[in-house]
Amino acid sequence: MSLITQSSATLIPAPTRHMEPTNSFGISTERLEACLASYKEDQREPIRHWFYLGKEKGWTLKQMAKATSLSTTTLSRVFRGSYGADISSVLVTLERAKTNFAEAVDNPDFIMTSLAKRLFAAFDKTRALENVTIMWGPKGIGKTEVAMEYARLNNHGRTGYVRCPGTGCTIYQFVQLLAQALKISSGNNMMVLREKIITAMSRGGRLLLVDELHEIFLVCSPVSIIRICEFLREIKDVSGCGLVLIGTEVLEKEFFRGAYYKVLDQLVDRGTVQIPLPAKPTQKDIIEFLAHFGLDLPDQQRDAEAFKMLNDILRSEGLRKLTHHLRDGASYASKIGQTYTWNHFVAGFDAIRKLSK
Repeated sequence: MSLITQSSATLIPAPTRHMEPTNSFGISTERLEACLASYKEDQREPIRHWFYLGKEKGWTLKQMAKATSLSTTTLSRVFRGSYGADISSVLVTLERAKTNFAEAVDNPDFIMTSLAKRLFAAFDKTRALENVTIMWGPKGIGKTEVAMEYARLNNHGRTGYVRCPGTGCTIYQFVQLLAQALKISSGNNMMVLREKIITAMSRGGRLLLVDELHEIFLVCSPVSIIRICEFLREIKDVSGCGLVLIGTEVLEKEFFRGAYYKVLDQLVDRGTVQIPLPAKPTQKDIIEFLAHFGLDLPDQQRDAEAFKMLNDILRSEGLRKLTHHLRDGASYASKIGQTYTWNHFVAGFDAIRKLSK
């Protein structure tokens, strides 16, 4: 049966020692969060937004000054809690710059599908209820793309995103990787780092997204698997943050029926919401994806070959692979200076198929 009708991942290497992701403008996240205590609650958010955005992008104070239209001296004093004068005008400038910058860095490649809407709502709810959400689904449906986009839109000190490496890791490497993701200055003392991570997630309204968690069950040692999951439970218990665990069907199997389910039961028991994700996109999602590339649904008679290719890709590999083929066809059309049509999609697909032979 056709999925459409006429009616209608890069591996992350293990972190190295002595990495200092927080030194882009000389102020650590710990220093910033301590200084925010000197500001009123409604003043903290724009300051936190720009601080973490700068950390994320590796900016210097000079680069941030250009983005915000504030001087480096003003920014430094604000981040260190030593501004002294009435900060109202500074906050107005930061809010205005935030709006302008958000419009300038919109992600044109992200499509808000029904799956994305559902995941965004689940992430918001998990943050608000401070519970644990476990979600799983087949590869290629867009889980990682959605989680990364949510983190990008909410990644200013309140949302942490870490992706478990497919190369495997020890608990020490995982702690280092998480610290790096949270923009916490790393070091060799794992216990100190654990404490910093828990402190960072304890500041209220925090959410931690752990993506590709199924990987640890496939490539890590039994000891590392248990220690990583127990550390996640410790973060949740001590900090009270929201915690979302994302993976393929392997994650569901291991958590509820696998060799470690009795150990993992303590993590599952933390007010867990279990969300199985759909294996196939809705027809509305498919139409939105195609419209993003300037295409309508292919006609089953006129575009018979494209119609079959589209259904085969969706049935066997999902939206992620379809996106690659759509981009490839669009690139081919652009190279020859023509408006993108299903003929270009077919030509690009055929070129790849010939290469694979």
